[in-house]
Amino acid sequence: MFSIKFDKKRNLLTITFRDHFDIQQGELLCKRLEDCLLKAKKNFMVLTDLSDLDSFDNSAQQYIQQMMTICNKYGVSKIFRIIPDEAKDMGFNIMSIFHYSKHVKIHTYKTFEEAKYYIRINTNITFLEKILAALNILKIKTADISKHAVFRVLVIVCGFVVLIILRQTFKAFGISLGYLYITLIALAGFWFEIKGGLAAALIAFIVFVAEVNLFNAWADRNIVVKTIFLRFAIYFLSGIVIGYLAKSEKKIQKKLEFLAGHDELTGALNLKFTLMLLKKEFERSKRYKENFTIAIVDIDNFKSINDTRGHLIGNEALKTFSDIIKNSLRETDMIGRYGGDEFLLMFPESTCEQGASVLTRVKTALSTIKITSPFLLDKGHVSLTFSAGLAAYSSDNTPSVNSLIDNADKALYRAKKEGKNRILVYEKNN
Repeated sequence: MFSIKFDKKRNLLTITFRDHFDIQQGELLCKRLEDCLLKAKKNFMVLTDLSDLDSFDNSAQQYIQQMMTICNKYGVSKIFRIIPDEAKDMGFNIMSIFHYSKHVKIHTYKTFEEAKYYIRINTNITFLEKILAALNILKIKTADISKHAVFRVLVIVCGFVVLIILRQTFKAFGISLGYLYITLIALAGFWFEIKGGLAAALIAFIVFVAEVNLFNAWADRNIVVKTIFLRFAIYFLSGIVIGYLAKSEKKIQKKLEFLAGHDELTGALNLKFTLMLLKKEFERSKRYKENFTIAIVDIDNFKSINDTRGHLIGNEALKTFSDIIKNSLRETDMIGRYGGDEFLLMFPESTCEQGASVLTRVKTALSTIKITSPFLLDKGHVSLTFSAGLAAYSSDNTPSVNSLIDNADKALYRAKKEGKNRILVYEKNN
């Protein structure tokens, strides 16, 4: 899908691509592009946003090339492209070389914010506004560069060099440069965690000891020598504490990012992300006429386990079951917690037979597992079995995601009804 609009005031055409782009959209894009450019003045600019483009149909390339030819025809001067993914960038770069005129300037950015300020600079705005836009660009570039480890190491090294020069300039130990050393240690700890903090603390201490031994005549030397061990402790404690806090913050951030899309207990995708991915895979299979199979699996007699053995054992059963499924899946397969003790499995580009083969591996692995726990009062164990219903995408009987889920549910219900501990495929006549 795509959206297209023309800003007459800025002489800017904006084309935003979303999800996928295929032949049907390509034909419509070229038609609407001609209509929009009738309003454009010569030397207009184009902003192309590919941030949300998940898939690009190779058969639609001719329409991208046609789009570029149309832009040439109406006098495009600058192209501003937002391409966060380098793999997409390569394909568009090759097409741009051959289909845009040589005088057209092409700029590529990773974010819309950066492109927005560059576009402002290239429009008719006041000198002050251009300075403000340039400062914002500098801010974005600096933030991007500051994420690289080499840049961070250089900042810390330069910081130490500057402090050594300052000490040489004043030729005294009495000035409060020690606080600035602590600042550099804290910065190293924040960027590189405990190892970085300790490394910076060691460097600071070595520099200080060297200065104390080399410059005996400097003012306040005798006083600072008496506090050398205190200084040593402060340097290293600063590095450890700041490094530990930085490491903890990163762990919390990663956990929050994980929990946004995953179930905390089982580690499977949560319901929201499961349904979102299911819809995307369904639409992709429908568009490209590829095989797509899903399975809904359910632990047999799970309510009985909760009622007789307790919910702690029930939770252990869910986690064990999920782990076995994840270890049995192929790289392209996905698992999501569908609700309670039910999981929804997705098998892209697979038939029901291939999906059933994966589930058979799960069944074999599960038969060898016996769940033991200190929470089991009888010191025994719990064995698990499961039932599964599979359904595949078909243009005849699955016009929507809901119908695909319903078919898998029907197969699961039949597996339960026929005695549980079995894997059944949906059949239209049953």
